Amino acid sequence: MMNRLETTQISTIISHASLDDLRLIRTMLSNRQDMLGFENKIALQVGQLVKVNHPKLKGTTLEITKINRTKAVLSVINGASYGRPVSYTVPVSLIQY
Repeated sequence: MMNRLETTQISTIISHASLDDLRLIRTMLSNRQDMLGFENKIALQVGQLVKVNHPKLKGTTLEITKINRTKAVLSVINGASYGRPVSYTVPVSLIQY
């Protein structure tokens, strides 16, 4: 996490940047965001118990049943609705392990 001084410095740099500089910064941020998502995805495995950063699933432990390119299918442990297991498809970026 960044402290307040670093955030202020970044804000100052952005306010004085040209349009080309801002495009470059946006590309760099996008690349970093993709890298963090990829690192998170690599750490996940089918059968792993995880939590999800979402108010609807707050405090619920889920099991990974399938990992897709950008999302994962998670099942509620010991959860069933009308005899069928409860599952959610969530973005990998919301999964906390």
